[in-house]
Amino acid sequence: MNKLVKRYIVLAIVILIPLLGAYLIGTYGYNSDKFGQGAWKDEFTNDYLGFADVGTIDEQIDEYIKFGINNQYHVYDSEPIFSTQVKNALQEDLFKIKIYRSIYKTIVDEVSVDRVQYLYFIYDVQYLKLRTEFGGGDALQREIADADVPQLSINIYEVDENDIVGTKDFVSQATSTVLFDEGADVDYVTGENQDPDSDVTITADLNYVWTGFDPALDNEWSSKTKIEVVAEIDGVVDVDSENIKTTVYETTLLNYECEPANVDTADFLESYQQTPENMGYAKLAVSHYLWWICLITLVALGFITGSFYLVWLSEETKLQTKPLKKAKK
Repeated sequence: MNKLVKRYIVLAIVILIPLLGAYLIGTYGYNSDKFGQGAWKDEFTNDYLGFADVGTIDEQIDEYIKFGINNQYHVYDSEPIFSTQVKNALQEDLFKIKIYRSIYKTIVDEVSVDRVQYLYFIYDVQYLKLRTEFGGGDALQREIADADVPQLSINIYEVDENDIVGTKDFVSQATSTVLFDEGADVDYVTGENQDPDSDVTITADLNYVWTGFDPALDNEWSSKTKIEVVAEIDGVVDVDSENIKTTVYETTLLNYECEPANVDTADFLESYQQTPENMGYAKLAVSHYLWWICLITLVALGFITGSFYLVWLSEETKLQTKPLKKAKK
């Protein structure tokens, strides 16, 4: 083999080893359950969820929808199809409700199809006023006052062209502790407010924004749909030993379209679907962690292989000069 070619081959190997080592270390770091898919990703996600601590509650809801209240819908309309301030008979505020439309994919008869999903938010809830919506005498009201604040749920009803209310379904509540309901009249489900002198700001008993979704699997569901918000007091029962309930709001929507083909998605936005990679995590992992880890690996291996190459080159040079010295003698 030509000596010059041999040198180039050895030099290429010396260069490739540090590059390959840096690549392997970087790949391991990114895919590691401890680092890239563990602590780093958790930190990134928690930092992103910091939107829950800034801005108005409406801005926080916008960010939350973008993040994904679940990992199902991939596009959504940033404008709600319905939004209102709910009041009681005395025209006092009870809560606000917003409904958004999104599109997700599901499997029907072993075929992937689009379906509409409606996203629900209830916030600025005045729980103490909701307690009075149950009516009853003083004894019942005292029992209600001693119990936790009312819990909300949403029922939906299909309404036909003759305004006859038919099939009943319900909105699935998404267990979420992302958005604290700062506009509520109490902080805790016990009906108490946060102690201003306490260092504790988050507990499992805080009141959060009510979040839910209707997957609308039946794409033939009527676009005329009745929405019913129900309040329930846990532990306060009626004559049937069931928790007492009362309807605190109902309305009928005419634009509850459940056929994806009839929904114009041209202006819909993409959801992150709760996936850090969709939020730019890979770029952050490289710019904050992997670049210097790979650089250290590259320099360390480069020093080792470079030193080897210089020693090898020196030995090669010595072997080439020995015949010349013998020839002079």
